[in-house]
Amino acid sequence: MTVLTDNPTLGMYVAAAVALVVVVGLFAYLWAVDRRVSEIRRALAERPATPNAPTLAEPLRPQRRLKEEQSDGNLRR
Repeated sequence: MTVLTDNPTLGMYVAAAVALVVVVGLFAYLWAVDRRVSEIRRALAERPATPNAPTLAEPLRPQRRLKEEQSDGNLRR
């Protein structure tokens, strides 16, 4: 361990190497995610469109919430 404490420039090289490994790892991860996303896009583009695709409906609200919205707000529970 005395080699690191005797030569301060070696510590800078170690820190730069660690930063380089982190940056390369980040780019490798982003590249892998990009490849997966492009595969999913390609699969979705090749899939035939269904003519009877269901349309999105408005979500149902609970009856209690409907009553609260329709009332004047002065009701007690």
